[in-house]
Amino acid sequence: MARLTVYVPNEMAERAGTAGLDVSALTQRAIVAVLEENATATWLAGITDRHEVRHDGVRSAIDVGRDDF
Repeated sequence: MARLTVYVPNEMAERAGTAGLDVSALTQRAIVAVLEENATATWLAGITDRHEVRHDGVRSAIDVGRDDF
């Protein structure tokens, strides 16, 4: 596993230590969250064929799908 140096304000480090926080685990979760958010944003940006669909059209499609079950 790679080692990284993360700089935080002194007060934050003291409070995290006092609270017994696992700063390594918190940092890992924060990095994963940002990576997933960026991946979703990139995927959404790549969708170029956007079609305007009216509400009644959506309801009709749902009704057809429901009838198939």
